[in-house]
Amino acid sequence: MSDSEHSISELSRFYFLFYRGSEEYEWARDEIERIYNEDLEKAWMVTLALIDAAPSLNFLYDVAAGELEMLVRDHGSQIAHRIRNEALTNSKFLYAMTGVWLVKENAYFNDFKTLLETEIRSKEDFEDLEIRCNVPGTIAFTAQEPINNSSKALKKIEELRKELKNAPEIFTPYLEIANICFHELPEQTELATSAIKIYLEHEPDSANGLFTYARILGRVGDELAAEKMYKNVIGIDPWHKDAILGLGNLLFSQKRCSEAQQLFRQAVEWYGISPGLGELSARYFLAQASLECGEKEEAIQQLKIISQFKNIYPWEEAMKLDATEKLHNLGAQEE
Repeated sequence: MSDSEHSISELSRFYFLFYRGSEEYEWARDEIERIYNEDLEKAWMVTLALIDAAPSLNFLYDVAAGELEMLVRDHGSQIAHRIRNEALTNSKFLYAMTGVWLVKENAYFNDFKTLLETEIRSKEDFEDLEIRCNVPGTIAFTAQEPINNSSKALKKIEELRKELKNAPEIFTPYLEIANICFHELPEQTELATSAIKIYLEHEPDSANGLFTYARILGRVGDELAAEKMYKNVIGIDPWHKDAILGLGNLLFSQKRCSEAQQLFRQAVEWYGISPGLGELSARYFLAQASLECGEKEEAIQQLKIISQFKNIYPWEEAMKLDATEKLHNLGAQEE
């Protein structure tokens, strides 16, 4: 079978394999680019297939903002209205668009929204899309947005339950319920477990869903199942830094220091490719594992880098202070 004879769904899967590092599938990217340049109808079908095949939230949002923006720029209102109509009937497409809509700090996503508003032209139609994509709860709850109040957390869960009644075709509120329980209501392990299981019944290949389940399993003490689940996440999305760190910390707690150290190195390497908040945590865990493995120089190197960090999560302040103290105890000077 020649490259051009592959189905659109196959091309989409090969596309993601290429971006995971499998260079033998580079032809799939080239074939998709050819389709985008030559055939609008087929290009639209490829975009829908890419969204359906996206292995993780990051890929899903990037495909939505990247591929769809390219189509809108090339074909204007014709595609912009298709986007609006697809969001009304395709739950995974809506999920992708919701992710783009609610990530306010991403200038790339914001440019795409502005372009859509321009090309849809009808204020009512754009507002209809905006309302649909702004449904709170369809984007996964993260530790970056803590509620820090059990009553507020319970209220949020009730809001999500109402959403499930009003929009039964969208299953992401189950993921958010599980995450809220994990972060804010740790005693609600049964609710967290039941919610994530329902979500995964409908999204079995969701890297973020499996990641949440891995953390819940770790919390209830099923470390063997948690380890397997973390590995499943990384198998789906090798760039899932949180899963890499989660597995590393699980192994470190089991005194499997060398394995943990390799995972922390991998996370630091990914942050080198894609810098962002959370890098301090990866370097801190690597420093800890390196000390445990007797690799003092690598630990000192990471601790020195940590001591220079400026933009960090609030809970990483303690890590930074501890890194400074460790440097002092190891007889190393901050640079």
